[in-house]
Amino acid sequence: MLRPQRRVQIAASAASEWPGFLQEFFDDTAVRPAFAPDALSAARDFDRLHPEIVFCQPDFLTQALIQKWKVRRAVEPFLRIYQLGAGGPQQVEEFKPDAEFASGLSLGDFQRELIKTLPYPETLHVLITDDEVEIGNMIRDFLALSSQPSFHVDYVCNGAQTLEFLKKARPDVLVLDVKMPVMTGIEVYSALKNTRQDYPVIIFFDAVFGDEIEKLHAIGRPAIIEKGGRQSEMPALLSLIKKKAFFG
Repeated sequence: MLRPQRRVQIAASAASEWPGFLQEFFDDTAVRPAFAPDALSAARDFDRLHPEIVFCQPDFLTQALIQKWKVRRAVEPFLRIYQLGAGGPQQVEEFKPDAEFASGLSLGDFQRELIKTLPYPETLHVLITDDEVEIGNMIRDFLALSSQPSFHVDYVCNGAQTLEFLKKARPDVLVLDVKMPVMTGIEVYSALKNTRQDYPVIIFFDAVFGDEIEKLHAIGRPAIIEKGGRQSEMPALLSLIKKKAFFG
């Protein structure tokens, strides 16, 4: 079963850093952002696309666009509006965005700041698949400390058990090792895609060769991080799990 994709609009000049930056941010998610290169198309596409999340440069702000946001937010409080850069035209009504992102941010810093503002359910369900029990315990114990949202974590030790588990439950995010007995993480990911089970997946590996990454990218766009690397530190992994849970 395919999950509905989040609708994201990016109103930013093609000459700015933001289209490329945000495209890279969303590359390992199910989101395919809609880009508006000027203020006129930003206002027009907002009505047409009905986005849930809008990123907008301050020089694209117009009174008409701000009014559209206010009307929509009155009936859809989960709408999120983010400003890309500081400032804004003096002639328009002041509008308070949900967050403001400065130029020059790293993707990691951007991700950490963004997920603080997103509306999550009270609990997220994560399934960890790893033949190293200590890895599963480490992630589970760290996530148990989190709140807003809290986490329900299940653990299985090989890919075949993952597929059996998914017949009975639907977690929000899967964390998959690659090299496992019985069935590898790549085989699990391929099986999910072949049966149109569109789970957000994080590939969490010890060492993967280039051809294995190519196989993964031929199947889809999971988030891929290396155990022991900077991205695999528990706070960074928590941030990535929240990103994948929200954006798919």
